Amino acid sequence: MEYFNILNLSKEPFSNSPEPEFFYRSPQHVECLQSLEMAIRLHRGLNVVTGDVGTGKTTLCRRLIGKFAGCEDIETHLLLDPHFGNSMEFLSAVVGMFGLENKTETCETVWQLKEDIKNYLFDQGIGRRKSVVLIIDEGQKIPDFCLEALREFLNYETNEHKLLQIVIFAQKEFEETLKQH
Repeated sequence: MEYFNILNLSKEPFSNSPEPEFFYRSPQHVECLQSLEMAIRLHRGLNVVTGDVGTGKTTLCRRLIGKFAGCEDIETHLLLDPHFGNSMEFLSAVVGMFGLENKTETCETVWQLKEDIKNYLFDQGIGRRKSVVLIIDEGQKIPDFCLEALREFLNYETNEHKLLQIVIFAQKEFEETLKQH
């Protein structure tokens, strides 16, 4: 586009899509990103970021993933839309993200999927000394049965730390959901 040349731009600066390279380093956003990184590195378990529409949650989410992109001891998994019809769908999605998808063909129960996830987290966290991070965007869409599964995942731990780090980015209404649980 001609106005890109006139303004010496290479691409649209105010897109509707999250663009981590245009991250505005406001004090609140920088503090949030640093707090999340610290909580993940210290294996704190659950982290929730809430904010109104358009406040930069998804951009923060992508910046967080980018921050760990080169870390061999931290693996991140992004769930863009956590709206599932039942526990089996949710657990199958998590199993697939963890690269265990060939097991979903033979697993017929919710219990077996949870066992596969638990075994994976113990293998990664203890055997390989890796931190596994599940990042959920649009967290306000999480159904109750998914919240219960996430709570169970947080019970997978050693004496020193949680084996799964969960970061949820959600709109403000998710705060009420958390209060109810």
